[in-house]
Amino acid sequence: MQFKKRLLTLSLMSSTLALLTYLIYVHAFLGSGGEESNAHKRSTVRLEMPEGRQMGGGLGGDGPPGSNQRSFLLDDIAGVFAQDSHPNVRNRSQWETAQDWRKCHMETCFDFDRCKNGFKVYLYPRVVPVSAPYAKILSVIERSRYLTANPHEACVFVPSIDTLDQDVLSKDYVPDVGTKLQALPHWNGGRNHIMFNQYSGTWPDYGEELKFIEQGILVKSSMSIDWIRYGFDVSMPLFAKNHPQSGGEMGYLHNASNSIPSIRQYLLAFKGKRYLNGVGSDTRNVLYHIHNADDIVLLTTCKHGKGWEKLADERCYIDNEEYDKFLESLQATCIPVMLSNSYELPFSEVIDWNKIAIWGDERLLFQVPPMVRSIPQSKILALRQQNQLVWETYFRSVDNIINTVLEIVKNRVARHLVRPTYHWNSVPGAHVVLPEWSDIPNNFPFYYKTFGETPGDHFTAVIYATSAVTASSPLFRVLKVVAKSQYCQKVRIGSSKSTLGDEPTCCLAHNYIIMAVLDLSFKWR
Repeated sequence: MQFKKRLLTLSLMSSTLALLTYLIYVHAFLGSGGEESNAHKRSTVRLEMPEGRQMGGGLGGDGPPGSNQRSFLLDDIAGVFAQDSHPNVRNRSQWETAQDWRKCHMETCFDFDRCKNGFKVYLYPRVVPVSAPYAKILSVIERSRYLTANPHEACVFVPSIDTLDQDVLSKDYVPDVGTKLQALPHWNGGRNHIMFNQYSGTWPDYGEELKFIEQGILVKSSMSIDWIRYGFDVSMPLFAKNHPQSGGEMGYLHNASNSIPSIRQYLLAFKGKRYLNGVGSDTRNVLYHIHNADDIVLLTTCKHGKGWEKLADERCYIDNEEYDKFLESLQATCIPVMLSNSYELPFSEVIDWNKIAIWGDERLLFQVPPMVRSIPQSKILALRQQNQLVWETYFRSVDNIINTVLEIVKNRVARHLVRPTYHWNSVPGAHVVLPEWSDIPNNFPFYYKTFGETPGDHFTAVIYATSAVTASSPLFRVLKVVAKSQYCQKVRIGSSKSTLGDEPTCCLAHNYIIMAVLDLSFKWR
């Protein structure tokens, strides 16, 4: 009996071992043929699909149109990169950014090939009336040196459709902007388009999402760090409807008293709406705690929008009364004290706000007064001086604001001509200095002090011949006197096509009274 049991057990084990051996054989030797057959079938299906359509690259076929079906078979590896380089296959990253516009950056949502002919801006023709602020913006672009009438040579496009105010409660609100933008002949998903916006939502939340921009560059006021696409969007200042088109008032630092720095009555001042509900209300509703009506004056009003009385608290009537009596406190040369932890400052890509503003924390409001009092007078003067430079160069008019936007975008496109930081943040400002001139700071007389350099001792004499040159011409006497000067390095005569070097220039006319050599040298020094 025991022998029979052992024999039966041995037979079962042998059968099991034989079955396992067979399965291993099928998987090892026939599996590759099956995979090849499946791969062939999959390839055949892909080829038989209608032209321009291929199987998606992800689960459920939701990959980008025209994407390659990825396979990890060794036989497929050789063809992966060849398929990617095919001109009919769209770049995967570009497809992804088209699906989520918040992922846009210059490398994926901007066509640099359009800018081979230089930085040129095409403005779509005006079809319908626009709001007064947007009309000012379009006017700046119409007078820009970058404007072109040929859309095929344009690097960037600016729609004439008013996108500036998307607050549905505003009289300047333009509905159905997305459909109108998509109808533009060169829209192309918004690529290389610049759109301006000041108000993206309505009270109380003021949402920032603007889906109609797609892959376009958004130039927006009051932009938060949560929504800006760094290196792609541009944060611009919020300007009023009556902001001057051009010119604008100078800063008031030159009106300060003879004492430098001048002593001012108010150390810290604020005037604005409280926003009883919604964004900004948490901070503004507690500002009165540090208001002392002496050197710290923080005045707010509850009046905002419709139905504010329904949300009014016991302080609203006091606040409204004080607000109405208060004269404007925020004059030019006031130093900004930032209490918003998520606010992206205007033109922060190029302007060094550390030299202009003071940062506080809206969660630590009671630490702001002692922090402001601790700033030395020398620091205050330096902040005010830099404040004046930025105001007069970039903010004093709509012309300055929009031209700054164009220069920032050009900075990204013409990367070989990127302006250094000191061009933007030192006198005379970026609008006066052309990066095409030189990339060496010593070649610009504005930056001698910045880099500790001094002007050269020599000069180039440029002599304009205003009459025929003969043997007895005064020109030769001028040359004789000038050439003897120890400070004369070059002499250029005549042609208006001649170019000057980088050294300082002394211009003379040959029919002027001849100076002695010592007089010439003395006047130059």
